[in-house]
Amino acid sequence: MKYQFTILNTTRQNILAVTEGLTLEQFNFIPNNFNNSIGWQIGHLVVTQQLLNYKKGSSGKYILEQDQLDTLISLFKILPLQLATDYDADIFTNSFEYQTSYKVTLRNIEEAITFNNIHEAMHLGTIVAMRKLIPELS
Repeated sequence: MKYQFTILNTTRQNILAVTEGLTLEQFNFIPNNFNNSIGWQIGHLVVTQQLLNYKKGSSGKYILEQDQLDTLISLFKILPLQLATDYDADIFTNSFEYQTSYKVTLRNIEEAITFNNIHEAMHLGTIVAMRKLIPELS
């Protein structure tokens, strides 16, 4: 599983690199033909890993305040480390079954972590596309 955590951290670093230097306004910008912003994308990734908020079907038109964006970026950076720590501590002992919109059923933590990496890579591609459509501000 160590390799899966490496992939997760690398994907997150790539997303941070793509979004480096964006203003709050640019994080909140929704390009034509998109339903949400880069800020929403990051929030969605943070909470999908945690299964809390910004979930599938939530509104992408929510405008983030600077303190909210700062909190999301902080969580975006630290939660993969916490996941690895929790996994190594063997705290994920409950079995579950979760059907993703990708038509994949997850049945254990290893499958969930592996699928999360696919999900994050998909959103990295979306963020890269969105970044190219954000108008530069002077």
